[in-house]
Amino acid sequence: MTLQVHKTLKWKVESVGYSTDKNLKASGYCRKPFEVLTIDVNGECFACVCQDWLPISIGNMFESSLTDIWNGAVIEELRKSVSNGTMKYCNNFNCSKIINADYDSDLPEIYSHPTLINFCYDMSCNLHCPSCRSEKLFISEGPEYEKMLQINKMITDFIAGTNVTLNITGSGDPFGSKIFREFLYNFDGEANPNVRFDLQTNGQMIKKCWKHMNKIHKNIDVIRVSMDAGTEETYKIVRAPGDWNRLIANIAYLNSVRYDYNFKVHSDFVVQKINYKEIPKYIRLAENLGIDQINLQKITDWGTTENFDQCAIWKETHAEYPAYSEIIKNIRNERVQLGNIQV
Repeated sequence: MTLQVHKTLKWKVESVGYSTDKNLKASGYCRKPFEVLTIDVNGECFACVCQDWLPISIGNMFESSLTDIWNGAVIEELRKSVSNGTMKYCNNFNCSKIINADYDSDLPEIYSHPTLINFCYDMSCNLHCPSCRSEKLFISEGPEYEKMLQINKMITDFIAGTNVTLNITGSGDPFGSKIFREFLYNFDGEANPNVRFDLQTNGQMIKKCWKHMNKIHKNIDVIRVSMDAGTEETYKIVRAPGDWNRLIANIAYLNSVRYDYNFKVHSDFVVQKINYKEIPKYIRLAENLGIDQINLQKITDWGTTENFDQCAIWKETHAEYPAYSEIIKNIRNERVQLGNIQV
């Protein structure tokens, strides 16, 4: 079987040198194609936590059932490439598992349902961070909105009575999206206690939306807040037009309710030229705010960042790479996860 990169991802992965003509001879196994289902725009499905890391579509939920997609020939071929160690379809330039050789020693089993579903089918967000987009995007009506409501319904039916974690979202914001708010406000968490939630947010709307999520409060495992800065000055640039004081206040609010529902609070930091010098300050701030885990991730080229090569401080050819590398090497904090960063 010959698999092709999905057309919407072709330019992204080819820009870093991606090819399926390779054999990585992996020393272990990656669990993602055996456990993860990512649902992208228009119902396109992928078998990894990030479409760019495994850019092969395994099917479209408007053309096949999610059950058939999960047990189909394409995902079987992807799993085979993991089982034989070639990892030929994976993007070894961006995947943190490959970069850090973070493999499992045992071949994962295949479940009847995914254990993790990523909601990436609505890119609506209340911010327009330069690393992600050039303007705000908000879909609240029309054919596209109605189509996403259908996806909500199909997922709800698919996961009923299963053990699964729902990750919302890496493409927009769970609270900035009307579609995702509709899901969060109406999902019956009490009837589905084994359906867990992992929410990724810019943190601007948490307090405003929290009371409306009462049906799933007990189902939340973690809320990840993207900060990307150690100072208000930098935050205003990298998280435009976010309010720094509201961010800090909303993290404090999460800390005031988290122990009632036993969830954790994590923080994410997209490393780029404008903020890398603030990494030590950011780590101290996150600790003082009671953050359980601090995640660093290198900036990705989504086609929206001007002068991307200048922003990509992690490239060894960058003039400031030595200074950046020194900061990363000197991190000595058990709460910090380096993700796909390697020096």
